[in-house]
Amino acid sequence: MQKRYLIIIAIMLLTSVLIHFLSYDTYYEAEAGIRAVKKIPLEFGQWQGKDIPLDEQIYEILETRSIINRAYH
Repeated sequence: MQKRYLIIIAIMLLTSVLIHFLSYDTYYEAEAGIRAVKKIPLEFGQWQGKDIPLDEQIYEILETRSIINRAYH
């Protein structure tokens, strides 16, 4: 009986460590995405871009901040 508990605890610990490392990678991938999006220029030749702000609710629905909302003229 004692051995079963130890096995269950070991599996739970291993799972929590795995989840921690998977979320760690996801966080840094999201940060890299935000940096990449910010590199998109506001100017393309004669085209001038203007950032259009988004509501906080939009970011929550999309579950990312790696987006831009611009109008180019």
